[in-house]
Amino acid sequence: MKHFSLKQCALALCLGLASFLPGQSVATNAPDVSSPIGKELAAEEGSGYFFESWNRKAYYMSTNGSGGHELWLTRPSETSPKVYLKISLKDSSQADNITFHVQWEDRSFEDGAIWIEPSECSSNGTGQTIVWGAKVKSVKGSYPYTIAAYTSKEATTPVATWNATYLVLENMPSVSLPNNICSENFEIVVKKGDLNQNAYLEVTLREVEGYDPITFSATGFTSKENTTNTWVNKLQLLSDTKITGKLSTTGKNGVANCNIALRDENGDRIYSASSGVLYPFNPADSDLAALKKMVEQNPTCTELVDYINNQKWGQPKADGGSNIEIKWEAASPAHVTYFRVEDQKDSIKLDFTGLDAIQTLYLAGDRALAPINISHMSKLEHLYLYN
Repeated sequence: MKHFSLKQCALALCLGLASFLPGQSVATNAPDVSSPIGKELAAEEGSGYFFESWNRKAYYMSTNGSGGHELWLTRPSETSPKVYLKISLKDSSQADNITFHVQWEDRSFEDGAIWIEPSECSSNGTGQTIVWGAKVKSVKGSYPYTIAAYTSKEATTPVATWNATYLVLENMPSVSLPNNICSENFEIVVKKGDLNQNAYLEVTLREVEGYDPITFSATGFTSKENTTNTWVNKLQLLSDTKITGKLSTTGKNGVANCNIALRDENGDRIYSASSGVLYPFNPADSDLAALKKMVEQNPTCTELVDYINNQKWGQPKADGGSNIEIKWEAASPAHVTYFRVEDQKDSIKLDFTGLDAIQTLYLAGDRALAPINISHMSKLEHLYLYN
């Protein structure tokens, strides 16, 4: 594998850390910033220490999956003692099935606990920050745990506690929607996985400055209380479900960012997916012409021809994924910003002339590949070449 990043190393580092940002789903790596947990006050009354995090108290993941989070502790003042953090499982017998990692390093339980020294935390003013997570072996179930803060290892009473649970399923539920939602009616596919309870599907459309707002409607959905851009539907996930959503706008230049979250009965997020909304769809003429030319140059590459001719960027992702993937920017007129081609059986000629806004180009597969000119891609940030 070769990966060429055209940005500075600092950006690559930030992107590498993104998989550990708080509130993310392992399946999607999409951050959930819509429902912050807020502060959990100290267990010891009047201590002045408290935890807060974007992470959910119930975190769903698959067997052999992993999760990563960030937790902040605030001390009463800069002169207040820094704390030792103690991670412990409610059921210590589960220690063989779960491995916690702290600051990206695996840690083992000793006498039922993992201790984190103050020096291992990032500190700033009155704050201490710790990045932690867990990997679970192929044993599904509930893994409740506690992170407690102590002013010393000898202290018996914590000054703050954080209680949370990993909920591990063999088959994770999922939500599938198009890379770009660009027609009045579009499809949302919800797969129930091993979830055997009622759940909520939450659709949020965030406006993009300078464009007309877009609204959403679908059977069974109602506006979320105290919001103007979020709609909620309670689902009985007895089987996989398909939902047809409908877009509307009062203008001619509607652009939004869509986030769809599947939440359990307590409001904890199970899975999320996001997409750019372009309605009415207004692709740049130069990009459409470039894609049309690509089809004409590769008539035997049936997957590429089908994807472009049928605008499959506007359809939910197929089971097993696709070897072709195109994403458009959330703008009007819209330009292609992401292009992926892999595992084509036939040789393929890729002429990207006219696709000047591509930021990510991903090419993979054991095939004959003609030379590619990327000198015009002034916005290119990432070039991936496999095999």
